Amino acid sequence: MKNFALAALCAAAVVAPVQQAAAATTVQSATAANFDSNSQWRSDELGAIALAKGTNVISSLTSTATVWDQGWGGQTDDNGLRLALVVGTSRVWQATVAGARHGAQTIAFTADVDQLASLNSALAAIDWSTASNVRMGMFANAYGWGGWELHSRNASFSVASAAAAVPEPATWALMAVGFGLLGATMRRRKTVVRYAA
Repeated sequence: MKNFALAALCAAAVVAPVQQAAAATTVQSATAANFDSNSQWRSDELGAIALAKGTNVISSLTSTATVWDQGWGGQTDDNGLRLALVVGTSRVWQATVAGARHGAQTIAFTADVDQLASLNSALAAIDWSTASNVRMGMFANAYGWGGWELHSRNASFSVASAAAAVPEPATWALMAVGFGLLGATMRRRKTVVRYAA
């Protein structure tokens, strides 16, 4: 009975940290922002969501904004809003989410499977031991040609992300004790050899 209790304790000490290592999904939303630019080349960050160290998957990325270009110039989706994965000051991934037209329109964006795969590939390339200020950001990308404008209202976005849990030193110690006790239990087992008469 004593050996059974010791084995159960050892198993609990080994299994508990493994169960803790499961990644938990976090959903975060950026505060809605407004933007106005008249014939100016600009790329302003409208909002950002900091990603936890070790984030290894983004399962959902959505945004909504009302955008328009009330100028007399041309129109293109590039004169609009973008979502970007940013490490420090470098954008390592981005996607246009709302292009301005001459009439105001509210545009909802949901990243598709290919966009999420591309985003997660960029996320996997981050060296978290040296990276700082890793975030998803929304940027207004305004064209500066004469007659071009970019206006947006209530631009916001949400991201669902997960970070692999990194066991703390106390967890590693508990695992080491568990394995040690398990080894001691295995060594103490007595083997009874019976010979046939």
